Amino acid sequence: MHFTTPILLLLLIFLPIIIMIGRPVRGPARKRETIALVLRVIIALCVILALAGVEIARASDQLAVVFLIDDSDSMSSEAKGLALD
Repeated sequence: MHFTTPILLLLLIFLPIIIMIGRPVRGPARKRETIALVLRVIIALCVILALAGVEIARASDQLAVVFLIDDSDSMSSEAKGLALD
């Protein structure tokens, strides 16, 4: 796992604050509040990881090449033929 901006991982410090603020109180809605808190923490974690630019690199021997050809009417038939070649 690699991060493009690892300094933004310092935002993980705020996760315990989110947990303390959203801590469920006792009562009949405790289960619902706990689920909501877990979802908030997961969303915050995903946002922080996205801001830090998480990259997962896998080694592979396979190579994929994709070619894109402009087939619009603005292209001349000669240019289309060159692109196909």
